[in-house]
Amino acid sequence: MNFKTKILAQTLFASCFIFSYAFSQDIVVEKQKFPFSDILEWPEHGLILFAKDPAKNTLQQELSYVNQKGELVWQEHYIPMVENPFVIASHESDYLYFLDQLQPDESGKIYFNQASLSGYIKKGSIFFPPLFRSLGDENMLNYQLIDIINSHDNLIFHFRQEDKKDKLFKDVLIFYSHVLLKAYPLKVPGSYLFSELENGTKSLLQYAGSKEGANYFCTAATVNKTKGYEVLNFDDKAKPLDATFLSAPSEKVNPIEIRSNQLNGAYYLKSKVNPVLGQLQLYKNAFYLMGGNESGALSVWKYESEKPEKLISSIAVEHKKSTVYQVGASFLNNRLILFTESDLSAKTRVFDMKGQVQGTGFNGTADYERNPSLLLFGKNSSNFVIQLGNVTYQFNKQLFAPSTDKAVFQKQ
Repeated sequence: MNFKTKILAQTLFASCFIFSYAFSQDIVVEKQKFPFSDILEWPEHGLILFAKDPAKNTLQQELSYVNQKGELVWQEHYIPMVENPFVIASHESDYLYFLDQLQPDESGKIYFNQASLSGYIKKGSIFFPPLFRSLGDENMLNYQLIDIINSHDNLIFHFRQEDKKDKLFKDVLIFYSHVLLKAYPLKVPGSYLFSELENGTKSLLQYAGSKEGANYFCTAATVNKTKGYEVLNFDDKAKPLDATFLSAPSEKVNPIEIRSNQLNGAYYLKSKVNPVLGQLQLYKNAFYLMGGNESGALSVWKYESEKPEKLISSIAVEHKKSTVYQVGASFLNNRLILFTESDLSAKTRVFDMKGQVQGTGFNGTADYERNPSLLLFGKNSSNFVIQLGNVTYQFNKQLFAPSTDKAVFQKQ
């Protein structure tokens, strides 16, 4: 080996060693002004560390963002109006929202702070009454806010009116653009009669997912004597796009009650829920349907070329009498997290995208919404666990203390 070749080999070896060393180390985040106080998994984006004044002399909060590669990208701060704002996060969105309140205040406003993936934080508010009046003089006081959704392009406020006089439900959606910082109201076409819901020919409107330029909502419906799901599509300015119809499985789909297991408005609001004929969700350009089956258990279908194919045949749920279970379904890093609660038990299960069980036996939710990856590894809930850059890291949340000057995420 000549001298040049030897030097090149040594250089390559050193480079490989440094690269390997960099990816084998713990992640260390130094504190700024205040000690760390909390931590949050931003699904499929990384993690957010929170820091605040333990003396409570100020409401200012500091944020540190570590991305999917395990890199500390930015550290910023903002000042909410309350000590513990509500976080609205989603794997679909490159924006985080910190809401000062869940319901509009007496003037009809909701105040918030918006943090982008690049670390730019904006303070804002949405004034709802004129948005409702623009829809034909609708009165916001007649509607209840049931969900706040962080989609790809919008923060969506889902309002619903239960009109007991005319025996029907009506829905209003407010699309707030992440980029334009402007709200666009929409009265969802049609209504939902109590009688239609009772006889199973329709289900109430539910959010089904989003992608760039499209927000999907769906309702169980019967079209030309064919049972299925009408999928309504709206752009980021609330303009209706082409709707589609997905036929129901040949097997009868029995009702479930949707319960959120994600950090959205429904998770915090916990409004009264009406049973629906299955929950439809979009993940990576494919629709999935979760619903009760004929044996009193649960099934999951995946739509291939707009036709339902059985993904998970039967998920047994322990119960006493009722087979109308509460079901929360979410997707994370090519896994399906399914929470079920019956009149007897509550359990969380994890499946891969082929329907194979990856983990089971988790009772309740116990803060898993703030760290859903914990379910993928079956770790102690006192620890924070996440996979970044194909490396798993763990942090003991009990180490949060005013004297702590850094947070260390240990490589597993």
